[in-house]
Amino acid sequence: MTDPRDDQFRPDDQFRPQRDGDDEIDLTHPASPSMPTPAIDPFAAGNVIDEEAAPAPRQPRGVKGTLLVSARLLTAVAGAAVAAAVIAAAALVPIPSVVSEPPSVRVTPVADAQSRVCPGPLLRLGDETGAQATTASALGEPTITSASSGGRIASDPATALDGADSGARILSLPADSGGDQPLFAGSQFQSVARGDFVGSAAAECGEAKDDAWLVGGATTTGRTTLLVIVNPGDVSATVDVSVFSETGAVTAPGATGIAIPAGGERVFSVAGLAPGLQSPVLRVQSTGARVVATLQQMTVRTLTPGGVDIVTPAAAPSTEVIIPALPMLDHDALEAAVLGEEFLDLNTVLRFFVPGAELAHATITMTRVTSDGRNGEPVDIDVTLDAGVVTELLIGEFEEGTYSARITADVPLVAGARVSTVGSTGATDFVWLPAVSAVADETLLTVAEGDNPVVYLVNPAESAAEFAMEDADSGTRTSVTIPAGGARSIPVDGGTTWQLTGFEQLHLSVGYSGDGTISGQTVNPRAAGSSPITVYP
Repeated sequence: MTDPRDDQFRPDDQFRPQRDGDDEIDLTHPASPSMPTPAIDPFAAGNVIDEEAAPAPRQPRGVKGTLLVSARLLTAVAGAAVAAAVIAAAALVPIPSVVSEPPSVRVTPVADAQSRVCPGPLLRLGDETGAQATTASALGEPTITSASSGGRIASDPATALDGADSGARILSLPADSGGDQPLFAGSQFQSVARGDFVGSAAAECGEAKDDAWLVGGATTTGRTTLLVIVNPGDVSATVDVSVFSETGAVTAPGATGIAIPAGGERVFSVAGLAPGLQSPVLRVQSTGARVVATLQQMTVRTLTPGGVDIVTPAAAPSTEVIIPALPMLDHDALEAAVLGEEFLDLNTVLRFFVPGAELAHATITMTRVTSDGRNGEPVDIDVTLDAGVVTELLIGEFEEGTYSARITADVPLVAGARVSTVGSTGATDFVWLPAVSAVADETLLTVAEGDNPVVYLVNPAESAAEFAMEDADSGTRTSVTIPAGGARSIPVDGGTTWQLTGFEQLHLSVGYSGDGTISGQTVNPRAAGSSPITVYP
């Protein structure tokens, strides 16, 4: 019987050498499944490793093995790339969805009736006896010229408030039956010679606005300036008036929250809001309904009448504004008429106001206006204008003639100019010329029945303007060409209407002049008409 202990592991058998024919030493010996093989320290005393008995190092793979491994690696990489591409494609493919467009209707609103407000007669505070010193009374009546490209114009007086005379006229034109807005324009002219009030005044019949800037007037001794506000709408308007001067913003009690009912007219003395101002600029803002605001200035130097004028709104603050016509009249006659400090406002000035807190660096480009469009070399004037205050710049040293003034600045500003004239008898008059907005594509121009009217046109585009100018009464059609950036003057007859078509942009005004009288009117673009809208139920 065999002793089972004979099969147990014996330490002395662990490295027992076995020779296998060729006497090669085989160091392998199956370890016992029940006991681990003890670790052997090759550097321990008595343990010597025979280098010849050590296992031989593995030989490098052959080409076939290398290719096999490379093929496996490439297959793995390609598989990973395909998986990534599938995942990316799945992320990019839009998830199917069901979209339901809400029902809608494309509607073009019916154009509303148009309205224009003619400022009405020149006004004075009190009557000829000196009574009713705080109430405005009319000095005669202006002549109104109006026209449209379709429809009959209605004319109604505004309802005067506070006991003043009814002066302003509200012109209205119903919308075309097809929903279009016909061209519609009006202007007025008045010459007056009553006591201290001598001169002439012209004005465009303006469209109502909710924000208007008035550059002109004065409230110093001998200068009376009235603010006239008319509400041509069907609902009441609430008006706020801001006043700025050479010293900055002016606190004007009673200038906010002014209620003007539908169809109503109110007249204010600017001196009652802010007395002693040499160079005011007013901003008129309304809510509830749009209004038409104008200024009227009368000047009396001691006992000498100094002229009258109506100031219409200037172009809104912009980095480029244009005054189409700035007359430079007889310098010698003007200098001779300046007899003292009271007469200094006979000089030609540009008046600026820069809203906000940043001063403006501006360039005034003066270009002579001619009847043939050959304007000559423009003259540049560089100025720096303080913010928040009104600045006046004396303009001189120009040869006699009419110039356009193009003002460019790095911040928005508003601008206007005052020009005076002296007649053969020594009578003086003045006119305020505001910067005007550009009209585009077509416009209707009504020339008031004033003295020697001249139409002034400025082309601000970088290419020449070639367009047609047609007399609405006679049908006479005239082709007009104005070079890029140029200006032109065209004498016309008073009381006529002209339709201008085929241009890109133009700045327009009309000037009137007589012996000792001067006046002018602006030509502004009409408000945008109705445009299609999408209605969702």
